[in-house]
Amino acid sequence: GISNVKGTVTFQQADTNSATNITYDLTGNTPNSQRGIHIHEVGNTNCTLAMGHFNPFNLSHGLLTDPVRHAGDLGNIAIDGSGNAKGSLSARLVTLSGPNRVIGLTFVMHGGVDDGGKTGVNTSNTTGNSGARVACGIINL
Repeated sequence: GISNVKGTVTFQQADTNSATNITYDLTGNTPNSQRGIHIHEVGNTNCTLAMGHFNPFNLSHGLLTDPVRHAGDLGNIAIDGSGNAKGSLSARLVTLSGPNRVIGLTFVMHGGVDDGGKTGVNTSNTTGNSGARVACGIINL
């Protein structure tokens, strides 16, 4: 990425029928902000080469809570006053096994807020206008 963001993101799925729990602990962010996070369709530690959002069902962009969204759309995370983001979320469309598994793909934190595809401005319907890719890592076992 193009930042000082560091940390870990852990993916856990109890079984193939359950949602995947994603836990994150990230430092080095801009304090008191929100950042869009996504899973991108190619595994690459060069964030700019990770291609678009993981979208095996060819749907429109949305937020994690939207019924229609890319499988890789994970919404926004809050950054505290010290530049840290720590928390978890549950993602039903993210799987660790099967034909649409995310193992080997890239987790990306963007430099801006994901608008959920709701504004119709610029790349809203594909990227949520979430800005530059500031940090990334490959999802592995």
